[in-house]
Amino acid sequence: MLDLFFSGVVYGSLLFVIAAGLTFVLGVLRVLNLAHASLFLLGVYITSYFATTLKIDIYLSIIIGALVVGFVGLVMERGLRILRGRPIEYQLLFTYSMILILYDLQLSLFGPIAKVIPVPEVFSGNISVLSWKLPKIGFLIIVVSLAILIFLYFFIHKTRFGIDTRAVSFDPEIAAILGVNPKRVYMLVFFLGTFITGLGAGFAGMWLPVSPPLWSLLNTLSFTIIVIGGVGSIVGAYIGSIITGIVYAFGITYFPSLSLVLPAILMAIVLVLRPRGLLGREVV
Repeated sequence: MLDLFFSGVVYGSLLFVIAAGLTFVLGVLRVLNLAHASLFLLGVYITSYFATTLKIDIYLSIIIGALVVGFVGLVMERGLRILRGRPIEYQLLFTYSMILILYDLQLSLFGPIAKVIPVPEVFSGNISVLSWKLPKIGFLIIVVSLAILIFLYFFIHKTRFGIDTRAVSFDPEIAAILGVNPKRVYMLVFFLGTFITGLGAGFAGMWLPVSPPLWSLLNTLSFTIIVIGGVGSIVGAYIGSIITGIVYAFGITYFPSLSLVLPAILMAIVLVLRPRGLLGREVV
């Protein structure tokens, strides 16, 4: 039972690491970024390339991968800025086109072979807890997910720029009258959201081998987590991720035939009981 629970928490933490950047951008900017999973995969590929091919320090490689993903996010934000104010279909088509561009780019540069990021020696092996041996890398994923949660929560609620982002999210016109620059907020929020996606990818790739076709599954899981937690709620996304991970770990053990649909079943139950999700609200 402890093994299953630990596996569920690790898997849930992994889901949050994948979905955190998407939750942040969607909650603040109301941008439905369909290319989110493709950006996550890009972060894994860039980090893996620098760490394994160029033999650069793993932690520096993770930072480089996150910066590359953040830069791509800035390019996307410039395109989305032009489409702001138009029907949402334009936004969806633009972000979907980025999926195709990034997919072909990843295939061309890195090939179709699944990539994995090497685990630092300090996090290899297991930790003995009573009579159980639990992998150190699992604890690292849990710590990284908690660090991202705490950072985003305090950034949004305790910093001046976080207050500005909430103001722009609620009413950009009024925020502009009060001296906030919405364009600057949009740009920095999108960069931060995609940077966190790339940063999380660097650690998640140590646990999860990825290949370009995986974008579809990761996108589905990310949006499922957002719906369960409630659109715009960082804490809700984290709670939803952990619950989904634990349900999946126990479900795949006792009901393996339902393993692929368990997140969807959980989402349906939450939507019936709480249509806005666990902690859904109007703004982040």
